[in-house]
Amino acid sequence: MGATIDCEIRDEDGNLVSKTTKQSDSFVSNFLLAMYGLTTAGATLTSGIAIVTDTGGNLLLFPSASSLSKPLMYAMGVSGNTSFGIQVGLSGTAPLSSDYSLNGLCTTIGYSSTSGWGIANNSGAWVYFNRVFTNNTGSNIVIQEAGIAVQDTTSNSLFGSSSGAFLILHDVTGAQTVAPNNALTVNYSLYTYV
Repeated sequence: MGATIDCEIRDEDGNLVSKTTKQSDSFVSNFLLAMYGLTTAGATLTSGIAIVTDTGGNLLLFPSASSLSKPLMYAMGVSGNTSFGIQVGLSGTAPLSSDYSLNGLCTTIGYSSTSGWGIANNSGAWVYFNRVFTNNTGSNIVIQEAGIAVQDTTSNSLFGSSSGAFLILHDVTGAQTVAPNNALTVNYSLYTYV
């Protein structure tokens, strides 16, 4: 299993300013813990099996679904919401497996909705996520990290309150300078081959 990340900056007229593509560096430990929880929870999903750390540093039982009709790892962040979906940040610090949040979440850039889709065939499977970030601040914003945080809408915090969102991927993007009225699109491709 692997992932790639690409970053495209476009000006206010939609012209491509820059594009970078690289292999994703970091499925963080929350990702594997969540997979363990999903594959060992049993048919009822009434109590969490794995313990993941949410983006606020709180411990969560996962999965903790009270109903099979609720999303367990929801990555489709809505417009304006910075707490889950693809996120961007200002820190260029290298990711660690133990990361549970971006090192410098950027909340001053505009977040569109996260979109996603998947494809599977005899040779593999691919899942794609993308999100557009628009700079409406009047000055440059330098994005240096990105990641995907998913939300367990039925989260069960062990200690304190929780948003239910936890980080599953974290990458350093290199300096992506987004000028005023320009937009950064971050695309993640997760894949597996047979």
